[in-house]
Amino acid sequence: GAAADLAAEAAAALERFTVQTEGIARPQGGWRELDLFDVCGLRGGGGARSRAARLRATCAAVRAAVETYPYVQGALFSALAPGTALSPHCGPTNGRMARDRPRSTEIDRDRP
Repeated sequence: GAAADLAAEAAAALERFTVQTEGIARPQGGWRELDLFDVCGLRGGGGARSRAARLRATCAAVRAAVETYPYVQGALFSALAPGTALSPHCGPTNGRMARDRPRSTEIDRDRP
């Protein structure tokens, strides 16, 4: 289904994720992300067409979301390394449309 297609595209793109820079992840570098507005050519910039070709289902979903909800200003894939903790936080508008799908459901049984 669509969610599986998005998850597969995210997994295939993991090497292109960059470290999230807000400084709220511990350890630092445990939260990585990929800016889908950039990749899908919704912010402009060169090379988006070739990058978007590798994320066809994802870019179609992001474009559909923007057409339906024109106030959407960004979209990300995020990845947390095992053991990463995030400090409480919110964005500038505190508005979110999120779809969470764990890539791994392995649980560290030694953690409280």
